[in-house]
Amino acid sequence: MAIWFVGTAVSASERFWWLAPTLSAIAAILIIWFNWGRDQLRAWRMRRGIEVHLTVAPEGGSTNWGYELHVPPEAELSIQLRLKPRFDYQQHTVIFGFRGKPDEKPEPISYLNTFIRRGLRRAVARHARQSIR
Repeated sequence: MAIWFVGTAVSASERFWWLAPTLSAIAAILIIWFNWGRDQLRAWRMRRGIEVHLTVAPEGGSTNWGYELHVPPEAELSIQLRLKPRFDYQQHTVIFGFRGKPDEKPEPISYLNTFIRRGLRRAVARHARQSIR
């Protein structure tokens, strides 16, 4: 079947010349995505899987959340952490610590999980020189 445009006959293959390359490009993109793209995206998201915010005085009504704290040395204070995951997962353990030399970095004395009403893991006190690992 020929279609007449300004006195010339155009066949369907001449009119839809872009269809085969477009479908081939879509197929190639899907093959690349399912073979390599999903894994690369997951690995990129796993580099920083959780966004952590903290504040010094959560019981004082302060809602200013930050990424770092500056406090005087030898100070004892309560810190509230907010963990915001960037993907679905199940959490079994939280490991909390600091980078640096062991003599210069702060040591957690105790921790309290407010999401547990009763039980052994709600509040745990540590000795002053015992490291939390």
